[in-house]
Amino acid sequence: MLGIDNNEAIGLFLKSHRDKRNMSQKQVSDKLGYSSAQFISNIERGVAPVPSALFLELIGMYKIPEREILEFLMDEQKKALQRLLKKKKKA
Repeated sequence: MLGIDNNEAIGLFLKSHRDKRNMSQKQVSDKLGYSSAQFISNIERGVAPVPSALFLELIGMYKIPEREILEFLMDEQKKALQRLLKKKKKA
């Protein structure tokens, strides 16, 4: 797992990059050796977390620039911390 509590944001990030590469979920799942596109669908919809190793494979497959990945991950970590701090203030 990536240490980010927002599976939906990660899924949307990956889906947008898959779409930019004009790849179907089936094409991605085939390249990764899965028999069905369901696992990719579940990740993109935020239903399932993306394992770290798979995240690395996908960013390579989608050719996502390192800077963009880092900015995305740092932004998501910041949002998660802000949510935690907000909860603590309410308690």
